[in-house]
Amino acid sequence: FNILVSALNCEKYLETCLSSIVSQAIKCDIILINPRPTKVYNEIKKKFNQNIHFSIEEPDEGCADGLNKGLKYINNHYLCVLNGDDYFLRNSLNTVVKELESKPDILIGNGFVVDSNKYLIREYKSDRFSFEKLISNVGTVCHQATFYRKKIFEEGIKFNKNNTTSWDAEVLLE
Repeated sequence: FNILVSALNCEKYLETCLSSIVSQAIKCDIILINPRPTKVYNEIKKKFNQNIHFSIEEPDEGCADGLNKGLKYINNHYLCVLNGDDYFLRNSLNTVVKELESKPDILIGNGFVVDSNKYLIREYKSDRFSFEKLISNVGTVCHQATFYRKKIFEEGIKFNKNNTTSWDAEVLLE
């Protein structure tokens, strides 16, 4: 897997995020994206340098633009976008690997919403995605548990940098 980590303003949680990736039984290549790195960010990044496949630290026009820059460095068959204040549960990618055996273009999973102490607030269940749900604003997709096949982006699909709220949903529509 490639994990694109959008890390802007996530210093408080970034170490937990990166630890959750490198502790997986499945090898992941991290593409770290932060258009405005801080001293704290750089200290955290240094701890994980050997696990970071590529780091993008240049200005961008928002999250989707930064992610599009990261797509250039994808070197595995599947990728996932994880915010720097999110994390994977231990060995959760083992389950993902099993689900990907049928080679879907996109796999949408579920997640959990937790507080800053990692206490469960609620389960985050993704809906079966559809255009109707998107335009009605009733569908939910846990983008942190969505895995995309690399070939989708090789065919020219990109995250829409003009859409600041549901850039990932547009990829699902394609």
